[in-house]
Amino acid sequence: MRSISFGWGCRRTGIVDIEAEVDPPQSRPGAPVFSGYITAPFGLEWHREFAHLHGKRMSYPEWGVGNFGDNPFFIQQMHHWFMKNEDRIAYSAYFDVNGAWPTQIDNGQFPNSQRLFRKLFSR
Repeated sequence: MRSISFGWGCRRTGIVDIEAEVDPPQSRPGAPVFSGYITAPFGLEWHREFAHLHGKRMSYPEWGVGNFGDNPFFIQQMHHWFMKNEDRIAYSAYFDVNGAWPTQIDNGQFPNSQRLFRKLFSR
């Protein structure tokens, strides 16, 4: 694991965040390589371990389907990660905006992702 030095803010916050958007090539719908997001340097496992070692909770302030469009597989896998680690996560927020890449799902452009998101994340 790489060493990272904290600035003054680390001592003042109880949360460590990471962003997760689908980027090519490992994010094609149904691709089994989602595990790359988990095990990659600075990936999801690294984030969890880093937060734990520093006594922090995790957050996911921006996550979304990204460049491969309608990708319910990614929605499912992120939900699974969140549920598996729910006691360590302060919050998550789906990035429901079309900006540098398309992630918005509430406008119907990714109907399968939208449908699964609503199913998995509704209370």
